[in-house]
Amino acid sequence: MPDTVANQAEYPQSKVQQSGLGFPVMRIVGVISLGCGAGLDWAHGACEGKHSGETSMLRQLDAALSEGEVVLMDRYCTGYFTLASLRALGVDFVSRQHPLRHLDFRQGKRLGRGDHVACWSRPVRPKWMTVEGVRGNTFES
Repeated sequence: MPDTVANQAEYPQSKVQQSGLGFPVMRIVGVISLGCGAGLDWAHGACEGKHSGETSMLRQLDAALSEGEVVLMDRYCTGYFTLASLRALGVDFVSRQHPLRHLDFRQGKRLGRGDHVACWSRPVRPKWMTVEGVRGNTFES
């Protein structure tokens, strides 16, 4: 983004950069139709640490998702609670596995080379999430 006073005020530069040496940074998450390439909805915000990342912004885009649709998403967004809330909306998803999640490919259902269906155990609900969870789902610990 252009390094203007207004942009710096709304989207401050990264805290790891020395003052005056960086540029304002805005995060953007969008829902784009793979059928026609149209942007259906988007969310944006400053890079302000916890709860301002892409997965938090994805939760703001429910209105753009309809039951029966398939979301193709980055593996960064494949946390348990994000995926569970998409399923609660009736939305399926396709993604690569996050590199920190280790699965035993001898278990589950193999669909093809490098393609696998697995069952995950629900982790403890994060402290920031209410029992009602995201998108109105109930995630009791």
